[in-house]
Amino acid sequence: YSAIAPFNGSIQPVERRDHGYFDDDLDYEKEDVKVEEIVNPDFWYISKLDKSKTSWNAPIYFGLISPSGKVLLDAKYEAIQQSTFGFFLKEGGQWKPFDKTFTPIGDGMYDSFEKRDDGYYTVKTRNSKIGVLSPAGHEKLAPIYHGIGDFNNGKFPEGITVISKQG
Repeated sequence: YSAIAPFNGSIQPVERRDHGYFDDDLDYEKEDVKVEEIVNPDFWYISKLDKSKTSWNAPIYFGLISPSGKVLLDAKYEAIQQSTFGFFLKEGGQWKPFDKTFTPIGDGMYDSFEKRDDGYYTVKTRNSKIGVLSPAGHEKLAPIYHGIGDFNNGKFPEGITVISKQG
């Protein structure tokens, strides 16, 4: 692995640049990357470079391990985001919801997601269709809509509701 560090709830690579410099003696010095506040001490993240690419453009993949070193999630994900139901894992440029045991929730793959104030998640697909996931990560509204605005005073409606599917 190229790194092992405490998991702070979110791992997303930033634009890769060389994190080092040459000092006055032309010795190469690496800069330390500061780890932010630990949100969940039960997980440490691991990262791995794709060795099939040249070092300057090699993608970084992430996974999770327990504090004892047991691999919980292989380092094959582009990003990891903790959620109320478990995790969103990014692979192949798309996010998928997983529960706390790292089991996939449903079949949905999403370009982006955003947590709402009521605990639900708004998701968007590659064709710019929008849907809603429950706080447990299950699809409440399939991503077939062009827009979903605020409704029911900011709370997701339960029971019968009217939905317009106009384009």
